Amino acid sequence: MMNGKNLKVGFLFLTFLALLFTFTIIIKGGFKGLFYEGRTLVCSFENVENLKSGDKVLFAGVPVGKVTDIIFHSQYVEVHMIIKEEQVIIYQGAEFVVEDVSMLGGKQVSISRGDPLKGEIDWKEVQTGRAVPVLSEAVQSATTSFTQTIEENRKNIDMILVNLKETTANINEITRKANRSEGSVGKFLNEPELYDNLNQTASNINSLVSKVERGEGSIGPLFNNPDLYERIEYITRQMHQGRGLLGQMLVNEALYNNVEGIVINVERITRSIDEGHGTLGRLVNDPGLYDNLDAIVTRLNRGEGTLGKLLTDEILFNEVKEIVGNLKGVTKSLQNVSRKMDEGRGTVGKLVNDTSLFNKAEEAVDSARDILGAFKKFHTYVGAGYKYHGKQKLSVGRVYIRVEPSPSKFLQVGASWLGFSSHSHDVMFEGKHDGDTSDDIFFQMEALMGFRFFENHLTLRMGLLEGQFGGGVDFDVDLPYLQDSQLRFSFEGRVAFADTDFDGTEIDEDVEPFVARFEASLFLFGHFRLYAGAHNFFDRIGFTGGVSFEWHDEDIRDLVGLISLAG
Repeated sequence: MMNGKNLKVGFLFLTFLALLFTFTIIIKGGFKGLFYEGRTLVCSFENVENLKSGDKVLFAGVPVGKVTDIIFHSQYVEVHMIIKEEQVIIYQGAEFVVEDVSMLGGKQVSISRGDPLKGEIDWKEVQTGRAVPVLSEAVQSATTSFTQTIEENRKNIDMILVNLKETTANINEITRKANRSEGSVGKFLNEPELYDNLNQTASNINSLVSKVERGEGSIGPLFNNPDLYERIEYITRQMHQGRGLLGQMLVNEALYNNVEGIVINVERITRSIDEGHGTLGRLVNDPGLYDNLDAIVTRLNRGEGTLGKLLTDEILFNEVKEIVGNLKGVTKSLQNVSRKMDEGRGTVGKLVNDTSLFNKAEEAVDSARDILGAFKKFHTYVGAGYKYHGKQKLSVGRVYIRVEPSPSKFLQVGASWLGFSSHSHDVMFEGKHDGDTSDDIFFQMEALMGFRFFENHLTLRMGLLEGQFGGGVDFDVDLPYLQDSQLRFSFEGRVAFADTDFDGTEIDEDVEPFVARFEASLFLFGHFRLYAGAHNFFDRIGFTGGVSFEWHDEDIRDLVGLISLAG
């Protein structure tokens, strides 16, 4: 009974295996694929590069078979391959290539698809293939090419090596000098004083910037106080409308002509002095003037001339004595007047004896003394100058007043007139009539604040320069072998005029990024300064030259007197 059950179980198990086998064959392509042995493909090569039987055959990069046999002939090598994948279709134009499997070695045959439009290949025909050069040959070819390139450029390579050697030697020399604290770099690396000075300078600059940001000092309100900007804008507007002295200097052509005449006269006088004409010219250039003065003193000692007789003639002395007697009578008359003043008679007597009036006058005098005492510390400079920028054909003249409350800072105000030439390549005019080739002259306000550092040798200035925002840096060098002389190097710049309207004419200075100048000037005879340098330093550079005259009033009293006389 048990044997019958075991047979049934065994039969069911075998039936299940048969069904599983059948379904697997169907899924894999049917029974035809089970017994498919593949198709044979024969290909000839000139060189198979150590291809062996059993090496893989790839179609479109997919393994589809293997090499079954390799037959050597006198002219070629015949390779037999078996393609086991029935779906492989190779078209005419396909490539048969023997190639490396990897850099470590091994070979394989790679077959491309070919051109479907040309139809499938004839599997019975012998196909033609090729072999890719082995990796060693490719490396050898690359090495040969690299060596040839080096030989062709041997001279250039030798020159580069020589330059590299010299550069290395220079670097070593610079390093040795730096270690010995020679030169600027060596001192910077080895001397702590230079670092301390730079650190102190940076601290001073940071402190100055902080004060400016907080609105402290003279410059701080210029950046932070909107009222100051509005005042400057108001003053500028008044000047453009021709109001006040500076406004008249900007718009009054007659005043410009007068200033131009002054400049021409100053130039003529300077040239005349240099040529030795006139009294001042002879005083500067004629050594015989001393001999003349000596002769005059000798004549005085001999009693010649009116002044000589006054010194030596007894009769003339008696006449002077009589005049002194007359003066005594005048003195008695003055005593009578003085007595009347003491008694309080007359206007002057009341002025002398009225205590309240005296107290008021005394208060006024004290106030005036305080004001003049403060102004007495001020140094005032009044000057005029003229410069010509050759390439730009630009004439610039200016008059100014500079007040220095202390040697380390100053305020300079004035006016400048700019003569733009119609033939200049850097200035474009709009609004002029066709055929109008006359030059254009415009007045502009100037207002600069300056600060001096390093014992007043370095000056920083900023404000309105020729009517535009700008500034400059000046460095002064004293000339010990020339009395009252000084050499100055200056770099200054301002914003260029861009479509700026001047009474119906628009001026556009075609300058980038801004108008910049570098000048060297020589200060002579305590009043004159000669200029030479470069204009438009960053864009179409050109020569510049000029002259200026400056008068120094040490305590502003002379300037106040001149203003009073003018009034």
